[in-house]
Amino acid sequence: MKSDNDLLISLGADAFVTKDRIQAVFSPENAAMKKIKMVADQERKVINLTYGNETKSILLMDSGHILLTMIEVDQLLSIYEKGKTD
Repeated sequence: MKSDNDLLISLGADAFVTKDRIQAVFSPENAAMKKIKMVADQERKVINLTYGNETKSILLMDSGHILLTMIEVDQLLSIYEKGKTD
């Protein structure tokens, strides 16, 4: 049985996101993601959660928002898969 904590992923510095809302995880070097980020920035849908650190991953949310994080892509995927049993 999953607990409510299994639904959240910590993005550091008291920032959390619900697993179900994540559509994709990208590297900041991904060319397509750079274009999507540029459009989202114009639409004011970019949320920077790096707190001044280097962006190491970008999350595309189901709402169209883009989250910039300081957590490596591999680490995020590991956290996402941890406890996933279905």
